[in-house]
Amino acid sequence: MPERLMTAITWSEGGTRRRAGWRPENGAKPPRDIVVIDDDIAADSALRMARAGTGLLWRGDFHNARQLMRALDRRLEKQASRKASKSSKTPKSSRGVETGDLFHANRLARSQRAAVLGKILIELEPDYAVGLRRAPDVREACAHAYGTPASEGPGSRRSSRYRSSSG
Repeated sequence: MPERLMTAITWSEGGTRRRAGWRPENGAKPPRDIVVIDDDIAADSALRMARAGTGLLWRGDFHNARQLMRALDRRLEKQASRKASKSSKTPKSSRGVETGDLFHANRLARSQRAAVLGKILIELEPDYAVGLRRAPDVREACAHAYGTPASEGPGSRRSSRYRSSSG
């Protein structure tokens, strides 16, 4: 399968300007700003940055990234529950809430959830490896989905790909 042209993203890390290809799973545009984060970030801080549109490039332990995503998901779910309970207390028309309105509200909440969780970024090396501690080996699955990785050629190290990891 031929590789599609990818949008390039750039960020600063350790005083060095870095560049990589952007490969979102859901077709999302790349974030304007990217911040490198690790195991020390608080979920509330990560949620604020993600809601502001900042990409969160994960450099910590892979399993802790999953824990962060779960914590963000819990916070988003809690806020959605609060909104739903507030709207149920407001006066309704004699017909009540339409099924279509409930469906659209649910879809909106799910798309907002995906947008926030999709701000957590995981780097794929040129051979599709994930270079995080305790990360699973996803090379075979990525090769199946994206095609054979680019061979070691000029600039191949710079052609790392970023995957937006939404839940």
